[in-house]
Amino acid sequence: MYEIKVTVTGMMCHNCERHMAEAVEKAFQARKVKADHEKNEVTFVSAELPAEEAVKKCVEDTGYIFGGMESKEKKRLFS
Repeated sequence: MYEIKVTVTGMMCHNCERHMAEAVEKAFQARKVKADHEKNEVTFVSAELPAEEAVKKCVEDTGYIFGGMESKEKKRLFS
């Protein structure tokens, strides 16, 4: 499991957050998706680490500006 944080600018309201969150859920089978227009970020958990170019394409195809991506492996309790 991976925790991913994406910098996304251009979101102006809660509807923008919902729009971006739905796109990420669909594109990456993501869980725990949280978009925050005030922080200019989208965070989510994914079983596979998505390619940065794929995340950039998802953000830009949704109409927002991709500003970068950070990820870290999430430790499993029983692995």
